[in-house]
Amino acid sequence: MTSLHTSSRPLGRCFCCMLLSCAILISTPLLAQSDSKPNKPEAKKSTPSQNNTSKQPTASTDKNAKPTEKSDTKQSATPKDTDDKSSTNDSDKNDSKGESKAAKTADAAEAPPPPHEAAPAIMPVSRKWNPINLDPLIMPSPLPQIRYPWEEFKFKVLEDIRLRTNIFDTIFFQQASNVIGGGPHNQTYNRLDVGIIWEVFQHSPEIYPFIGNGWVEFLFRSGVNIDHNSRFFNLNTATGAISNPNSLFQDTNASLNILSYTQSFFKDEVLVTLGRIHPNQYIALLTVANDESLQFTNAAFDGGQVIPSIGTYSSGLAVQVLPTDWFSFHGVMINNIGDANTINITSLDQGDYGFMADLIFKPKIPKVGRGRWHGIIWQSKINDQSGVGFSFIVEQHIGHGIVPFFRYGFGDQAVSPARQQVAGGITVISPFNRIGDMLGVAAAWTDPSDDDFRQETNLEAFYRVQITNYMQFSPDFQVIFNPAENPEDDIIFLWGLRLRTQF
Repeated sequence: MTSLHTSSRPLGRCFCCMLLSCAILISTPLLAQSDSKPNKPEAKKSTPSQNNTSKQPTASTDKNAKPTEKSDTKQSATPKDTDDKSSTNDSDKNDSKGESKAAKTADAAEAPPPPHEAAPAIMPVSRKWNPINLDPLIMPSPLPQIRYPWEEFKFKVLEDIRLRTNIFDTIFFQQASNVIGGGPHNQTYNRLDVGIIWEVFQHSPEIYPFIGNGWVEFLFRSGVNIDHNSRFFNLNTATGAISNPNSLFQDTNASLNILSYTQSFFKDEVLVTLGRIHPNQYIALLTVANDESLQFTNAAFDGGQVIPSIGTYSSGLAVQVLPTDWFSFHGVMINNIGDANTINITSLDQGDYGFMADLIFKPKIPKVGRGRWHGIIWQSKINDQSGVGFSFIVEQHIGHGIVPFFRYGFGDQAVSPARQQVAGGITVISPFNRIGDMLGVAAAWTDPSDDDFRQETNLEAFYRVQITNYMQFSPDFQVIFNPAENPEDDIIFLWGLRLRTQF
């Protein structure tokens, strides 16, 4: 045990040095360019909120119909957020392109500041809220007398203090054909997410020429079983599956999942996040399979089971280097002793850390679309056991809203829940020309690290319907073949109904 503990530290230090060296090498040309041409106006870059793909959606409307090609770039820490992973704000089209508030109120005769002097705000100020352009099945809003004043308040009042809210509630009913021990076969679970991003530091180019904006992110989450007395009951355990069929579930009534600070550098080319984070916001992020409230609910398609702690919430550090439209580098260091129930500051000196690096290539194929190809390596230490692994992911837009994806991962069974996992599927954004709708079908095969568990196969299909501008309804169907921890059942069917409401 001692030798494992000792040997893991040099690996961790080497890995940290490698991440830091990559960040310095990639960002050095940016620094040199800024030094040599300080007064050259540059085209306005997208702000973090406009291109964010973190684990938490960041606004009240869905842009699945018009996925951007840079869905992850300038990602603020917002957990599992954009492309389709989340609802985003269509009113960004009417924003002020990042102009400072002072520039907007300046005398008409005074020339506006050049682009490099305007603060690249996370939320451009003084924009006007317009109704969302979606295709609601029933009506735009069931309570416009309440909804529209609230939207006006968010865009006219909260943006003045550079604060954005992302509040949504998800109800998920799920029924299983078989469970271990003959217990309850169904579960109705409700989860409330309260997300806040607050820009607390604004760019001052005349004082800090290479320092951008800084923002704080919070994610408060509350979950409760509606039809069971025990909050701990869940079909994830009852079915015996290694890949949880309900990723929405957490076994705590309330938790502070994310509390972090992000600082941008070099005109948003480098982002550094420190605090309580979610690794899957930055590593192995699939834009069409990363939000259990809007997309696939099975964990096999949302992060997977190979990379240790990929789905946890814990103290850590994340670095994103975004030098071009076609390439980015993400690195994460995470404390493996932690979860949504624990604020684990006291365990920082125990040395159980995970290190992850994700090289993302985003080729644009003519007449087809933008892709996202990931190469991931990681090293992790848990309870004096160390291991390494790798994954690769291919996600490619091929036109007409069709986005197939594929992922393979291999990990050391000493630290990985699964030694191998293969997952793939196809999604259709805005099928039948319905803006806001989404169709997804996927399959996964998992080889557990525990030799006593069976190799498991999962299938899932869902269709998300935009029933109002702020509500999505999703029928979901899953099949589990050979549940890994359930030798009694060879096949389990699950069907579910999910309702998500944005506030």
